[in-house]
Amino acid sequence: MTISSENTPYPVENPMPEPEQTSLQGQVLFSRLHSRIAFFQVGIPGVEERQVAIPRTPNEDGTYSDDLVNIKIGDVVSATGTLGETETSKRRGLGQISLFADKLTVNADNQAPRWPGEHTMAQLDRQADHTTALLERHASRRAIRTMLDSQGYVELETSILQQNPSGAAARTFSTVANFNNATYHLRIAPEIDLKYEMARTGLPRVYEIGRNFRNEGISPTHHPEFTNMEMYTVGDDQDTSIATARKLLATTAEAFNVTEPVDFDRAPILDYGDLFKRHLGIDLDKLSKLGNDEQAAYLRTYMVRNNIIDPAVTDLHTTGMLDLMFKKVVRPTLIGASIVTGYLSRQMPLAAARADNPNIVDGFQVIVHTQEVVKAYNELTDPELLQKNLAAQAGEAEEDATPTDPRLIEAARMGLPQMYGIGLGLDRFHALMTGRRIEDVIPVSIK
Repeated sequence: MTISSENTPYPVENPMPEPEQTSLQGQVLFSRLHSRIAFFQVGIPGVEERQVAIPRTPNEDGTYSDDLVNIKIGDVVSATGTLGETETSKRRGLGQISLFADKLTVNADNQAPRWPGEHTMAQLDRQADHTTALLERHASRRAIRTMLDSQGYVELETSILQQNPSGAAARTFSTVANFNNATYHLRIAPEIDLKYEMARTGLPRVYEIGRNFRNEGISPTHHPEFTNMEMYTVGDDQDTSIATARKLLATTAEAFNVTEPVDFDRAPILDYGDLFKRHLGIDLDKLSKLGNDEQAAYLRTYMVRNNIIDPAVTDLHTTGMLDLMFKKVVRPTLIGASIVTGYLSRQMPLAAARADNPNIVDGFQVIVHTQEVVKAYNELTDPELLQKNLAAQAGEAEEDATPTDPRLIEAARMGLPQMYGIGLGLDRFHALMTGRRIEDVIPVSIK
């Protein structure tokens, strides 16, 4: 449907000195039909809106046949005309610029609501929030790429469908391929692929922004399909990587409409062992000197006695119990942003130990609003130690995907240099910084 007008009975005086034709397209968000002029608010909710004015000419009997009455909220229209300010806007000092249209066309008929809601405004509000989240998402990726590309990093795109899911401890989504009847898995992390490419090519700085998949639960901060950024830098140490993580978080946060600003430059550096001793009364240094069975028995007894976990749950091993205690007791005390170092080596099997203590890993995590958003460590490149650590981790998580990945061992044997890796959970960080649920910042159908 196209509505045109030859006459210009606008209640305005010289909208522009030398008007030029301007066009726009968008959804109808609001409409007002008067006797000689109709106003439509047109645009994208939450992004940009413009008032469109188009004259109406009544028939001799006072009725209208311009079809403007049939245009409804949600229709997608395009309009062409000149920009100017109505007399009402001038009189009230509003400075509202309108498009005075000589043609308006309905390009798409809105026959079903785009978003659920009790009324139109609620639907538009939900659409506006979703659109804003998508634009924030785009801006954050662009900011990361600009930062890393300017520092000589190469962006890679590695395989999502894998024979050996690895790089983390997680349950997988699996399928059987028609072409060879083999089982494949959606990746849980791109870590091994990136290291393998670095070993094969010699590239010293790489990163990837991509989807990971973990066949686990959904919560305000967890989703089975999410976007991660991983970067690897040859030659960096912990201090340099902490500085990089601070800048990366600050740069990314600038792309969001942040509800609670965080000063990442002032985030304190805390010791994992000190936090355990302060909040749980557990000396991890003494614990690390016990045998594996003794460690597990001690932690299990402690958790049951302090009601940290249901006594019926007994299948967690040492790493799982440490993680759970930290999550339940320590993390809720970390307000704002904190950088935590000093994790046990057994908690990060792909990481190198500190030179001064083989039981402590050379790595850190960044906790924001009580949730982990960054995990980083000095990469272990000794093939024999890697095989040993991966085998130990696989024994602690029977349902998780932690098999020894031959690509990682092969990369290490090629001569993988010392490097530091940083992983950032982009969707979780986005949700935490904007006060949304994680499912509201990911364009997915699973809710």
